[in-house]
Amino acid sequence: MSSAESSYRQSFLQRLSTPLFLVLSPLLIFAGTSVSVFAAMIVCVIAGVENSDLQARLGLAATLIGFVGSIYLLIRARRSPPSEQQQARTNANAPPPLPIVHALQDDIRRRNESAGGDEHEATAEPDSEDIEDDVDQMPMEPDRIVDWVKVCTTPVLIAFNATIVFVGLAGTLSPTFGMIGFVVVPIACVSALTSHLMGTHFNVPGDRLSYPYFAWRLGLPLSGIHDANAQTINKRGVDVLASLGEKNPKYKTVHHYHVNLSGDFGARRLMFRSKFKRDQFLSILRTIRPDVRTTRWS
Repeated sequence: MSSAESSYRQSFLQRLSTPLFLVLSPLLIFAGTSVSVFAAMIVCVIAGVENSDLQARLGLAATLIGFVGSIYLLIRARRSPPSEQQQARTNANAPPPLPIVHALQDDIRRRNESAGGDEHEATAEPDSEDIEDDVDQMPMEPDRIVDWVKVCTTPVLIAFNATIVFVGLAGTLSPTFGMIGFVVVPIACVSALTSHLMGTHFNVPGDRLSYPYFAWRLGLPLSGIHDANAQTINKRGVDVLASLGEKNPKYKTVHHYHVNLSGDFGARRLMFRSKFKRDQFLSILRTIRPDVRTTRWS
């Protein structure tokens, strides 16, 4: 172990186990969002803002800043190692420079020449050792993919849509639905946040692929995948933030990157919000299951 790695001390969030971190994360995100909204309220009081439309915009902006900022800080505290440790790991995994490789090859050649009749045997042994060293130094593909765009957007959309539904039911049918929504909406938001924080997981020993699907998780056997088709879907929707305070709504194009899996289990669709995460999924799938037929539609 290098001196940089030995002198590095993990932070509190890095020492936590993954289940405990997933339980604690929603509480920290809620606390960060609440602090941001409270700060916006103080600014409105100090500045004497009386326009209700402006207060609503400031409140929405503070909520988004607190929510996204809290997730970013959690990711940074949990995942990002210090620069010294990252450099040490990079140096440890880096292959030897070319001059050393040439020197080793020259040394092997001299030993082969001195061995005489045992030339083939002498050359085979270093080659096998070199192959084993190369296998040990090969970087392993990560087995978990977290789509951070969906982590930041999906829980908010689920909570927003669920709130509209329960408010409508409370206004038209019974106020009891409002109390039910007061309990269901936070649970659905936390469930969606936890599901997407766990990401898409390749459990190779257990022959299982698990992935987030809205507020819950689904799974399928890795050995049952036969085809993987990549597809890009473009949807035109209303830009909510840009349309605030405007008479006519503004639109934008949103790109959805899908992977359609088919096999013994039937057909499943995995949804990503970035092309990089979709390509990373296909790369890991090709590494684990090289016999799977992969097709790119777009």
